[in-house]
Amino acid sequence: MQASCVPAHVLDPAPSTTVLDCCAAPGNKTSHLASLLKNDGRVIALDRDLKRLGTMENLLSNSGATCVELIHQDFLTVDPTSEDAKDVQFILVDPSCSGSGILNHQTNASGLDVDSNRIQTLKRFQISILKHALSFPNVSRVVYSTCSIHSEENEEVAEEVMAQVSDKYRFRPVLKQWRESRGLDKFPHASFFLRLSPTQDLTQGFFVACFERVGKEVASVENDTACVTNKKDQTVSEAKVERKKIKKMKKSCDFPTELHTEMEIQPESVDAEAQAAGNKKNLSQLQRKKKKRKHAELDTHLDKQTEKKYCVDDLQISIKNQSSLKSLPGATGASSFKVPDPLDSSAATKKNVKKVKKNKLKGSQ
Repeated sequence: MQASCVPAHVLDPAPSTTVLDCCAAPGNKTSHLASLLKNDGRVIALDRDLKRLGTMENLLSNSGATCVELIHQDFLTVDPTSEDAKDVQFILVDPSCSGSGILNHQTNASGLDVDSNRIQTLKRFQISILKHALSFPNVSRVVYSTCSIHSEENEEVAEEVMAQVSDKYRFRPVLKQWRESRGLDKFPHASFFLRLSPTQDLTQGFFVACFERVGKEVASVENDTACVTNKKDQTVSEAKVERKKIKKMKKSCDFPTELHTEMEIQPESVDAEAQAAGNKKNLSQLQRKKKKRKHAELDTHLDKQTEKKYCVDDLQISIKNQSSLKSLPGATGASSFKVPDPLDSSAATKKNVKKVKKNKLKGSQ
């Protein structure tokens, strides 16, 4: 399994929404987000490395992602209160990390062969970029992920940032059905985190945490599905109640006045000859037959009256198919720039950078 597929699933953006991938290159998660949106919406992909953005442009073109806008810019320079940023509802934060979870980077099983100074530097950067993402005024959900196995870059970052934004955000459990893949027990919110490992999960080392704004309804695929399911349950429940009422009415012959009028229900009559003969046995048989025939007529009438509104047996509620993209044209939008050859002069690089600058988001003042 590819652990890097998890963050986009956890972010769970609904179609027609705006998603910001703040450290996008090389683009695997970005193309996954476009797939989840079904190319109906907007994915803004930022990265400060122009060469990596070029590689990403090719990947997106091959994947058929057409709703992605590539922008050559450092995420920390984007002003969260600007007009460009007001529509952002979902943010994926997958910043630079030690990469200690990648299998060929692990020098030993415990991952103790590390530079502590470098880890602390990365931690400070990760905290700053995560806090910046959470400062966007209309963002509903932010997912933080790394391919690191170190708690300094994972649980410590998430816990420290949450302590500063707990008045606006709460942790959302990440794939809580994976009970054995929780965060480290020594952290208070360990049960909300997802920590994957090669030995237990057969993936690379990976960490995911999800921040959700308090009191804000999140438009996501999961919520859309739950809404349809609730409507189905409500419809079935109402139909069952009505059928019970009809059954009770049939049993007691206590039908509504309009049905009495339509069917012209009259008191039981008996055959005159049987009455004259005084044959009690025949009289009883005639009464049963007439009663049975009348109930059959009432059943037929009621079925016709309720067939259109309460067809419980044929009730079908379809839930939208959440399939991935099939065959779509190449990427468009702000991704039309060409990547400078690394052997080209710096002048050529500056020319390409100038071409992309017009697509930049408004920076912080």
